[in-house]
Amino acid sequence: MIIKNWNQLLNTECVVIKIQDQLIYPIFRNASTNLIRVSDKTYVDEDIQFDLITVFIRDPIERFTSAVNTYCWINGLDVRDTEKKIHAGVLVDRHFVPQWVWLLHLYKYHKKQVLLRPISAVREVCDIRNQKIETVSVTAPRKFIESDQKIMQHINEQVDLEFLVKEYKVVLS
Repeated sequence: MIIKNWNQLLNTECVVIKIQDQLIYPIFRNASTNLIRVSDKTYVDEDIQFDLITVFIRDPIERFTSAVNTYCWINGLDVRDTEKKIHAGVLVDRHFVPQWVWLLHLYKYHKKQVLLRPISAVREVCDIRNQKIETVSVTAPRKFIESDQKIMQHINEQVDLEFLVKEYKVVLS
């Protein structure tokens, strides 16, 4: 099962932040740096005890392209070589794993509701400042985007996180 490849990521610290009166679960390549920068408070692992957490969701293909390019820029790697390693299952990183995996990570500590918001709604809580880098078009592995495309159907909905995890786990199996 593909999830086994992401165990190293699922075993990292789970962080929820507070910005004014909103609790937000930041996902890499979904304005997480900007959100964390303006956060008022941070909750980690067992401290995540809330009824509702907001999660900003991004178009999976756009996010994958951005993530791979950023990962390569940060690490001084060739985009095409990196893309091949990702498709071969040799390279895994928090920047480009599916957003569904991030939700699975949150589910370890939060068994209640999430409000899925489009990435464009981040502007309601903070300014988005991205460093501009040259972007090379890449192809996301089908399994990386299938579950996230299904999750996109729930944008602007308050959903039970357990439902999302169980419903879309089948796609990745």
